[in-house]
Amino acid sequence: MLFINSDIFAPVLSILQKALELYPNDKEIYLFTGIFYANHQDYSNAIRLWENGLKLSPNDKRFKDNIR
Repeated sequence: MLFINSDIFAPVLSILQKALELYPNDKEIYLFTGIFYANHQDYSNAIRLWENGLKLSPNDKRFKDNIR
């Protein structure tokens, strides 16, 4: 797992959230933001993001695999 130093956790999260706001139909942002949350053991947010990504791309195996 990749853990980001706590000093930059908030800024990285802020950038990812802004990306989601600016590009709400970009499935890759949902995927990588979910990975970011999962790597920091915030599984409920990770799954929520992957489920939203799956709605955008129902056949994307990466979302299905991560939700399992």
